[in-house]
Amino acid sequence: MTKQDYSPLWPPGRHKVTLDQFRVTAIERFPFDVRRQELYSKLEAWVHRLRELGVKGVVWIDGSITTEKSAPSDIDCILWNPKTVEPLSADVEAALAPLVDKANVDKEFSLDFYLEGPWSGDRFTREAYWSGVFGFCHDRVTAKGFVEIAL
Repeated sequence: MTKQDYSPLWPPGRHKVTLDQFRVTAIERFPFDVRRQELYSKLEAWVHRLRELGVKGVVWIDGSITTEKSAPSDIDCILWNPKTVEPLSADVEAALAPLVDKANVDKEFSLDFYLEGPWSGDRFTREAYWSGVFGFCHDRVTAKGFVEIAL
């Protein structure tokens, strides 16, 4: 049985937005949806912690948070090819580890988290794969949009 699809908030394709632009479209449009606000606060905290550690990269956001579904359970998220200032101090490395650990990020930040990179293979193939996953509804036919946020 496939999951129910809800109307997407963005038209088909990848949309480069800021964290604030994402908030306006995906959170502020739903002022009484407390769960959306909670999820956004966790996403914002995760992004800010990565930025404070000097992580550069791109985050793709998808899932029911990018649709009109009420009270989404989590946010689907991919961190693409993160980079930091080299070499990392032991303190920075220790602070960064839980922010890129799938189990921890899923639990602490309610992100269905995936990490892509550094690149040892074909980046085009990985982006095409995830564009297919994130760019279509559960029926795998109807195209929808997802967002990209730069760190």
